Amino acid sequence: VANHVEYVFRVIHASGSSWKVQWRYSDLSAAHMQLSRALDGLPPFPSKGLPGLGLFLGQEFVVQRGAALQRYFDGALARDEVAQAPGFQSLLGLRPPDAVASVRVRQWTMGSSGTSASLDLDA
Repeated sequence: VANHVEYVFRVIHASGSSWKVQWRYSDLSAAHMQLSRALDGLPPFPSKGLPGLGLFLGQEFVVQRGAALQRYFDGALARDEVAQAPGFQSLLGLRPPDAVASVRVRQWTMGSSGTSASLDLDA
């Protein structure tokens, strides 16, 4: 990508699943503007900086902006109403699971802590 920088973020879900999302600063800024109309409590978005600053500072600017974006996401995710908002989850690449078409019990297990089942789910 020659004319712009794409920031790659690794998203780790509470379930332990992880994936990467990749965004340009301008796309993140536009998403923040749209989300801020619907959500209270979003942290301030990192400033764009002065024109040409990225060319002057080069990789250092990219690293600094990446750190600022990380602080933005950390601050946003610290607020449940933001973290649970569908628009913010979409920005993080979180999608609802496919609808389940069928369920088959593979195995029942009875133990001292109760009964559990191993299931096969077909989407």
